[in-house]
Amino acid sequence: MKSLKIFSVIALLAIGVNMTAQNKTNLYYLMGVPMGNTKDFISKTSFRGMGFEYQYLFNDKFGVGGVLQWSTFYDSDPRATYTLSDGGDMDGAINGIRYKYINTVPIYLTGTYYFTSEDAKVRPYLGLGVGTYWYEQKTDMGLFTDIYNSWHFGLIPKAGLLIPISYSTSLYLGLDYNIAFKNSDLDTQNWLGISVGFDFDY
Repeated sequence: MKSLKIFSVIALLAIGVNMTAQNKTNLYYLMGVPMGNTKDFISKTSFRGMGFEYQYLFNDKFGVGGVLQWSTFYDSDPRATYTLSDGGDMDGAINGIRYKYINTVPIYLTGTYYFTSEDAKVRPYLGLGVGTYWYEQKTDMGLFTDIYNSWHFGLIPKAGLLIPISYSTSLYLGLDYNIAFKNSDLDTQNWLGISVGFDFDY
């Protein structure tokens, strides 16, 4: 998690350095809908997540920035007998309830295009994020715990709306499609992020 601390410090410094420029900060609550391989492991929608985004705006229409998010997913399987295997000769079975968790922290750079100017009543946008995911997948069953965690390269197409509610504050509504690409240990993971929060211009 050292990388998260470094990213947070950089984001705060960037805000301080650019106070005289055109800047934008988004703080939002984040829900996650599992898709693809992620849904195969956990199918329940996550209601536990949050995000922070900083943007430097070159003009009314285009900005670049960085995003830090956190989401956690949870599900459980009914009591049953499940096979255990270490990939070798130590195979067996255990009876019980299986609890499953995913924690993920995307850290990525963004480019965002706004279709209308700052004085518009509604500002739709499209964007693309490129970066990395810290991804943890855990299964608990009785005294046994199986944990996988590593870093993945990822892409995040995003879209949404800004609805101004004051001179410098807007309601922020967003969708982002998370793609954490396959690495040597885990297949590609996918989920849809739904965000609601506030956008601050300064």
